[in-house]
Amino acid sequence: MKTAMKSAPLRTLMQAHEELVRIRPCRKAALPVWLAYYRHSAEVYEQIAKTDPTHDGEAMYWAQRERVSAKGIEGGFKVWGLSINRPGARGALLVREVDGEGGDGGVG
Repeated sequence: MKTAMKSAPLRTLMQAHEELVRIRPCRKAALPVWLAYYRHSAEVYEQIAKTDPTHDGEAMYWAQRERVSAKGIEGGFKVWGLSINRPGARGALLVREVDGEGGDGGVG
């Protein structure tokens, strides 16, 4: 996952979307990278729900969606008998192809 540069704290839903698209891993990133990204995204959106009250419901939707994505990866590790903490654990993931989004960095 690309690291976030130190900048002003994110306060709006649009700022969160823009930042999370910027740091989004490439499609072929290892599953643990995607897991970390989704967990981080959920935390960001939960914080935005507190700082952008006009978009709190939408921010909580996105937080839940990112948690579901993380749980899907965690469940896959259990099904495949892999360990998230195993050094070198890798796997290709076509993110959100199931629900019609191609993981191309676009939002929504």
